Amino acid sequence: MITKSNKIKILWRLNTSYFIKANQKVLSEEPRRLGSAESAVKKMLGNAEEQKAIMPSVIGADPQSLDWTKRLENYWNSLAVDIPSGGKDLEIGFNYEFNTNNQIIKSNIESLSATVKTIKDDKTLAEYVEDKLDESEKYKYGTPINPQDYSLYRYCLVYGDVANTIEDVEKSPRIRFYLHSETKIKEERKKQHEVTKAATALYLKVIGDEKTMDNVIYAMKIADKLEKDADENDKAILLDSEWKKDPKKFIEIAKDKNLESKGNIEKLISGQILKRLPNSEIIVDNNDPEIVLGNNLDEAISYINNEKNKSKVTEYFTRLKGLKT
Repeated sequence: MITKSNKIKILWRLNTSYFIKANQKVLSEEPRRLGSAESAVKKMLGNAEEQKAIMPSVIGADPQSLDWTKRLENYWNSLAVDIPSGGKDLEIGFNYEFNTNNQIIKSNIESLSATVKTIKDDKTLAEYVEDKLDESEKYKYGTPINPQDYSLYRYCLVYGDVANTIEDVEKSPRIRFYLHSETKIKEERKKQHEVTKAATALYLKVIGDEKTMDNVIYAMKIADKLEKDADENDKAILLDSEWKKDPKKFIEIAKDKNLESKGNIEKLISGQILKRLPNSEIIVDNNDPEIVLGNNLDEAISYINNEKNKSKVTEYFTRLKGLKT
């Protein structure tokens, strides 16, 4: 068996009351209660199979007993958990066992491994479930380390008073708590680091070819930040400062298979040969707005790459070249 521990914390939404702030040294706020809510309870009870898998040890009842449904409903309708000012820790991790004695889980694992051939033991099962499956699917292939904590966590995910992340806290005035996960924060930091590394390597590759660099700069719509006499070094410096603002977007633009076409269209717009109509993505001939290249950039790309428009497109680029001489 492999144990995949995962700790989270239920924390208070900070109280910004002036009175509380001014007297926080002498005031001690009572624990806030996380309670039952009709809509959240309905969602929990709607996940019948998950409830049967997780809740028996929590409520002390067998899913096959005649009073199972009544006792389960009573539990959720009577939920009352005090959350102290320092927060409440929850263990929401899972145990995974490829050759489990639990016949329901065993059947689920056999069906999954028949489709996913890489699942062969505890380790590969745990890795696949943790990395690939939604939280709502985990109970099918493993058992919670702490069913009581895990069931409360699942409730928090559908309870309107709890924000799933600190970023969601301001979405509603009714929110009183939020979930804090160091594991997720570390994962996000790792992902961001990988994106930054990839963007750095791509930046060094892009500045090695001035034509590509020009296309990226125009496709990023930052060419207007360059002086008219900007040289290759000036462009590299600009791009260096700009890609760091959004590394993911920079990678998406620089690796776009239509980069050259997009760069060329933006050059034509910058040279006032083409233009975008105000408050829209429609691209037209600047001298003759009745000539519409497309309702968006992708359609304009199709226009300039269409052989039947070759003479008109050649005219555009000849005029653009003339602006540079």
